[in-house]
Amino acid sequence: MKFILFLTVAFTAFAQAENFECPLTKNKLPFVGLSIFDGNPKLKVDLKPDNGDEAPPHRWTLTGVTPWAACRYGKEKLLVVKKLKSKISNCTTEESLVGSQKFNKIKCI
Repeated sequence: MKFILFLTVAFTAFAQAENFECPLTKNKLPFVGLSIFDGNPKLKVDLKPDNGDEAPPHRWTLTGVTPWAACRYGKEKLLVVKKLKSKISNCTTEESLVGSQKFNKIKCI
């Protein structure tokens, strides 16, 4: 019984996880950064990472927000946005390739 309960809890936690990667652009605009917003990015509520004064990877705690991810290219243009699952509690940026210094992926739980 305990074993089945453990699997259910693990599956529920896994089901709430979400990953997102900023895609390459067809017009080859350079990737500038990835932001997390509370609500649609048009509302301009850009959330500062918990460790925003440090070098990446960055972390956000997302308690009580409606998280959206936004990819910035070129001169700070937002070209790609995605509404994230509302039940995630934090997100962390990751490099697209080890050693690339391009933190264009996020992993959220």
